[in-house]
Amino acid sequence: MKSFSFDLIPSSAIDRMMVYKSPSADLPGDIAGGAIKIYTKTVPDGDNVSMGFTIGYRGNATGSNVVDYTGSNLDGIGFGSNYRNLPSSFPSTKSVIVNAGTEAMIENFRNLNPYYSAQSRTVSPDYRSNINLSKRFFIGDKELTTISYINYSNTHTYQQVLQNRFLYDESVANTFHDDNYTNNVRLGAMSNWSLILNPRNKIEFRNIFNQLATKETVIRSGELFENNLEVSNQSFRYEQKSILSSQLSGTHELSEKTRFKWIGGFGYTRRSEPDFRRFSSSRELGSDGDFKIDLQQFESPTLQQAARFWSNMDEFVITGTASLDKVIGTKHSDNDKNKILKMGFYSEYKDRYFKARWFGIVNPNRVGYAITGQKPEDFFSKDNLRASRVFYSEGTNFDDKYTAQNMLNAAYVSLYLPFNDRFNATIGMRGEYNEQMLQSRERGGGQKVDVDNAILSPMPSLNATYKINEKNLLRFGYGTTVNRPEFRELAPFTYYDFIFDVSRRGNKDIKVATIHNFDLRYDFYPSKGELITLGVFHKKFHNPIEAAIFYNGSTVAFTVANSESATSSGIELEVRKNISSKLMILFNASLINSNVVVSGLSDYNRFLQGQSPYMINAGLFYSIPESGIQANVLYNIVGKRIYVIGDNVISANVFEMPRNVLDVNISKTMGNIEIKAGAQDILNQPFRLIQDTNRDNKITDTDGVFQEFRRGSNFYLSVNFKF
Repeated sequence: MKSFSFDLIPSSAIDRMMVYKSPSADLPGDIAGGAIKIYTKTVPDGDNVSMGFTIGYRGNATGSNVVDYTGSNLDGIGFGSNYRNLPSSFPSTKSVIVNAGTEAMIENFRNLNPYYSAQSRTVSPDYRSNINLSKRFFIGDKELTTISYINYSNTHTYQQVLQNRFLYDESVANTFHDDNYTNNVRLGAMSNWSLILNPRNKIEFRNIFNQLATKETVIRSGELFENNLEVSNQSFRYEQKSILSSQLSGTHELSEKTRFKWIGGFGYTRRSEPDFRRFSSSRELGSDGDFKIDLQQFESPTLQQAARFWSNMDEFVITGTASLDKVIGTKHSDNDKNKILKMGFYSEYKDRYFKARWFGIVNPNRVGYAITGQKPEDFFSKDNLRASRVFYSEGTNFDDKYTAQNMLNAAYVSLYLPFNDRFNATIGMRGEYNEQMLQSRERGGGQKVDVDNAILSPMPSLNATYKINEKNLLRFGYGTTVNRPEFRELAPFTYYDFIFDVSRRGNKDIKVATIHNFDLRYDFYPSKGELITLGVFHKKFHNPIEAAIFYNGSTVAFTVANSESATSSGIELEVRKNISSKLMILFNASLINSNVVVSGLSDYNRFLQGQSPYMINAGLFYSIPESGIQANVLYNIVGKRIYVIGDNVISANVFEMPRNVLDVNISKTMGNIEIKAGAQDILNQPFRLIQDTNRDNKITDTDGVFQEFRRGSNFYLSVNFKF
């Protein structure tokens, strides 16, 4: 399933959003649950400048004393990566491996940023701000318009996390108690332009850039009951993303019956994770002695023990699309409707380069407790890095880099057929030829990994509507779609996830999933602006892609895997009803039954990973336009769903449990000033992952907590000015 973070686009920049629950020929084929098209504004109502400021209080975090680490002066604007990067002159992998224990090589590691710089700090309130500019220019008989935004946010979370890992006999193997502090920074800019040549021809240029950064500190205590050890582990992580998207498009009314539209797009994403530091230390369970830093006793480091990790990913995307809409025939009366022919093509090329490098401190000299028993701030001092004590060794392996490309070419044609004033249908055919390629090597032996999946996917669709009368409609939809794996899901690269204490690894043999989508809906329109919809749907999956657990030697790892087939069927109710002239209610609920037949060590049925048995969204919206007051209360709950699947023999399924989410927002407009206040996630119910430790495909009080924490309620106050 594709996901999207809506906060990457300023809400005031959104012109409209179109939600599609049924596939159609003109929509992308890589969807399963539906599609959302977001249209951003290019033509403003007039000239104006506005700005806004928001301050927020987040439960668990604001005002709390947390452990943080020293970063860069540029962390506050999301550009802290350069400070943490490996120097460009740093020795090569081969040189480090050959000369790890020499004084000259050790000096290179002494010159890196300090390994350990943890310190206590008080968390400040969340802060957001934005400035928006809209302008219209006239150049002769042509009009040039622009809408531009700059927005910034600096937010914090602090969570106390409980984690357990279980043995096959349902007993607890490990328990962790984490203090997790995260600082999130986002700096965004959007600039959209429109050149209106005449009423029939328009050129638009859309640009959006987002700089996102996450600075994370995790302080962990825990017990390894299997090994009779108590642990004290820490990690210090920084992630930086730069996302640029640009589109140049044209809309041309060639005649009253023909419209032509074209779009050319460019995208660039850079993700870096520089100097991700983590270490583990331990002592005998029940002991009150000092913790001993865990180190390998030979020149072969591990990702978990006193390691430093760097990675960079660059991805370029070039897209091109063109579409033609043609009205066929001539209306003979107002009750007649014309046939509409739509056709178009879409082409997309992606190119990705990923590379990671990492080192770990090793102890081939077998130095004793006098060194390894030091406190972290003393042990990780530069003075301990010596050929006669401990030093860094390179752990980078063959699978720590990959290149990948994807070429997608699609074409479609659809025909809207109004059979009479009650019944119409749109039939369509979309064809997508996708070639997904990835080059890497296997860990250890370096065997080549060369993925080259070229698949032609025909995607027929049918959408029909029968108008019973002015207030009642029947709709039917069918379409074939696909779900393609992401590059990271194909790559053999192994990533150590400190939060879950697991390795994450791709699967080069993953297959593209095919989905057949059916839905039937009844729409009732009681009055203007009101809607009641009752629908049923059925989806048939072939080779569904699911998140899965597998055992990599003695450690647990997360990966992706195909099941043979799955189905998902359900019923949906949607209500939009005016209670009064000022109060409206929105309600949406679904009941879903999913089933996966799994073949392997044993045959058994289970739910589809990620699919909930029910979902409820509800909202009350209150508005007094003449007073400038608006308020809403929003509620959401999602039924328990499988977070990651086990094999039901060695490992068990992990479920994400339901949590009630309640938000309240109110705003007041006074001339050119708008004041907003709100509370999000008021109930602050725990986020809980529960493992089906007794393997009965049910979650009861006898099953174990895999992970549990509270996100923290968020309270905010914002002021917006329009000039």
